[in-house]
Amino acid sequence: RTREHVAAMRDGRVDVVASSPPFTQELTEMGCTVLLSPRKLFPRGQPMSVIAARRTLIEDSGQDLRAFLRGILRAFWLIRDQPDNFAYVVDLEKRLRSASPNEDEQALRMFTSPEKLETMPLPLDGQVPLKSLELIAREMKVAGDIPENFSVQGALRDEAAQQAFRDLLGQNEFKSRWKHLSEVVEKYGC
Repeated sequence: RTREHVAAMRDGRVDVVASSPPFTQELTEMGCTVLLSPRKLFPRGQPMSVIAARRTLIEDSGQDLRAFLRGILRAFWLIRDQPDNFAYVVDLEKRLRSASPNEDEQALRMFTSPEKLETMPLPLDGQVPLKSLELIAREMKVAGDIPENFSVQGALRDEAAQQAFRDLLGQNEFKSRWKHLSEVVEKYGC
């Protein structure tokens, strides 16, 4: 996101915009009213995607699953540890996109500022926010997409993710990084 939407609000060219940090505070200081805040609705992060696994994988290959989850958490930490990793992430995106056969994909750049990366709603502890999932499940029940008797608590098995997070915190290299990243979580809410 660029500053253009802030200027559009200030100049009266638009009445409503979607915004995100660091621009949200600037807009509220200009007198704009926040109509909906995903950070307030989902204070521990919006569950945009969830990893699903068969019970047999969890039971038979738990060690491999935890290693996979540790890798994902390390990637989340690298992405949100800004500005230290900004140049690396931008270069990585550029290299990966250049291999795409789609010219539009090749030109796309999502990572335009350290702030944008730092505020990405990646769950740094690997946890799925239960209350957020319950809210989504309620809406899906109303829409008829899942049965009325579906229980999020009955379906959620996050022990492997919890253990992967504890494993990382047990390594000295990650203890020091977590101190900085926990400040990011405190600042942005997820």
